[in-house]
Amino acid sequence: MSAAMEALRLKGLAAAVKKASRHASEGLVAVAQQDHNLVSVVEINSETDFVGRSAEFQQLVTAAARAALQLGPEVTAAAAADGGVHELDAQQVGQLRGSSS
Repeated sequence: MSAAMEALRLKGLAAAVKKASRHASEGLVAVAQQDHNLVSVVEINSETDFVGRSAEFQQLVTAAARAALQLGPEVTAAAAADGGVHELDAQQVGQLRGSSS
C-alpha cells in the first residue's frame, strides 16, 4: 500500500512540475471603484482564450476586483510603498468575497 501511495505522490509531483512550466498569456483585467477615491485593478491570466472568454472567468475577475477594494487603504498604501503590487491567493479572494455577501 505504501509503495502505491509513493508512486501516486511522485506522479503528482511530476504533473505539477509539468504544469508549472506552462505560460498563462490570456486573461482579463477588471477595474473596480469605490467612493471616487479608491480603485482596484486586477489582472487574472489563463492558459487559453477559451477560459478567458467564459462567463465564470469574467465573474471571477470582477469578484476579485471588488474583493481587492475591501482590503482598504491600509493595504493599498503598503502596496504602493512596495511597488504598487499586492498579490492575493484564491483563498483570500474567496474569504473577501464571502464577507461581502
